[in-house]
Amino acid sequence: MEQASRWFYGPGRFYRYLRDPVTVSGWRARLLATSAFAISVEWLADARMTAREPGMIIIDRSVHTLLAHWRRVIFVDWHGVLSRDPFWMSILDGNHPLKSRLEANLAQIFSRDVPTAHEWMRGQLSSAEIISAMDIKLGRHYRDDFLQRRLDVDCRRMRVNVELFEILRVLRARALIVIATDNMDCFARAFDCVRSRARRSPETALTLTDWAIFCDDIVCSSDVGRLKSEDPDGFFGPWLSAHGLSFADALLIDDRADNCEVFARRGGYAVQWKMGTNQISEVTKAVERWMDVPTGS
Repeated sequence: MEQASRWFYGPGRFYRYLRDPVTVSGWRARLLATSAFAISVEWLADARMTAREPGMIIIDRSVHTLLAHWRRVIFVDWHGVLSRDPFWMSILDGNHPLKSRLEANLAQIFSRDVPTAHEWMRGQLSSAEIISAMDIKLGRHYRDDFLQRRLDVDCRRMRVNVELFEILRVLRARALIVIATDNMDCFARAFDCVRSRARRSPETALTLTDWAIFCDDIVCSSDVGRLKSEDPDGFFGPWLSAHGLSFADALLIDDRADNCEVFARRGGYAVQWKMGTNQISEVTKAVERWMDVPTGS
């Protein structure tokens, strides 16, 4: 019943997009008005149903890629843009017995004096190897894989920038939305896990688990073996080529100046924006300007 009830979400979503421009003003009204028809097309395509089990109906989302005839992609950074939660948040945010030892180890890992964090982000080190090197002695009340399991769970529960995700959800009718992150294997694993799950009502959606379904793909440094600023061609190039796109068809939203600079030098459009520092209107206006420019220009 829960799965089947989502059939009725599409018409309601379309109705809201048609209604909002009448009741609101500014960039949100313009964005919603121009997206209303495209959203309805997306819903009709996504509403192609496939019966997987008796009594259960699941939406086949694979057809969304066919809607990318706008030939645009928006790459969005994760940490600093869509979320600010750290790894092992459930341990670090409280009085957990392992907090002080974990904090000390993470401070060393992310120190600028050692290459460990970058090696982890490039996939040269795995989460399991990082945890093993920490050598944190667990009490008899913990299973040996406690830190690995907690890391994976906390990645899925990272709190997101809901306001920006709402904007991206609207823009998804006009461009592909792809997470582009210098990040670790644990995050890529969490994203792949939760993206295949059923979506939750946006009124209660607060975490990666709730919002990953609205992203079309992920490019993670631990998968491609390169960081964005070090090798933008190696990081973004394979994904763009595989989808018949170029940097000229792409926009990057990132909180780091160096990432934005190298992306722009390759012919892309970059917006430097940081969660908690910049206003949401800044990124929406920048995206609007980019949308007004013909692709490939």
